[in-house]
Amino acid sequence: MSNIEKVEPTKNTKVEKEASTLTFHARKDFGKKSAHKLRKEGKTPCTVTSNEVGALHYSLDSKQIERLTKHANFFANVISVSAEVAGKKKSLQILPSKIDFHPVNEEILHVDFLHVTSKEVEVKVPVKIVGADKAPGLKKGGKLNLVRYHLPLKAEIKSVPEVIEINIASFGIGKSLFLSNLILPKGVKPAYDCLVLSITGRGKKEKDEVTTEGATGAKEAPAKQEPKKETK
Repeated sequence: MSNIEKVEPTKNTKVEKEASTLTFHARKDFGKKSAHKLRKEGKTPCTVTSNEVGALHYSLDSKQIERLTKHANFFANVISVSAEVAGKKKSLQILPSKIDFHPVNEEILHVDFLHVTSKEVEVKVPVKIVGADKAPGLKKGGKLNLVRYHLPLKAEIKSVPEVIEINIASFGIGKSLFLSNLILPKGVKPAYDCLVLSITGRGKKEKDEVTTEGATGAKEAPAKQEPKKETK
């Protein structure tokens, strides 16, 4: 278990309120050839999975989706879009769930979204570390191990945080922080508990003591003496 008491984020994590301008276009043709043709036209294939109507296949402007994916909170951003469902225009709230990239040029090949139909969603919110320059554990030579770059959270749609800042200014060597140790904003809770970060290492002081002992603690071997010659 963690050896740190409850920790409050350094700020009341701003909520993402910016409305998206993404427009989805229905796809009629499927397969690799169709997807390749779309990408040449500057469009990216995508799928919206809905519990209500199943899988919906669309394409969207590649530049728009590239702009959105550059933000660290992409997977925590509930997006409002206009899409065609059963031949009619409908406003949907969707959440990004997966991106497929080209292994060489990192072009976005496909994006998966989930249709949000409940008031609460499960999201991955990015972590931002502050106070590292003051952390006594790091000053003594310890190492910060950030295990989770994104935190698995459940939140009401209107309360999804953009980022969670964690102040480690008081953390010493051997300290660890679990998700359950964080005091989260109202309407936000852990999806499950997990280790977020830890500070490990022996520190400079202990290393210096070992070095000093190695330099001065060992006894010097006695100088080899020549045998005395007998006199007649």
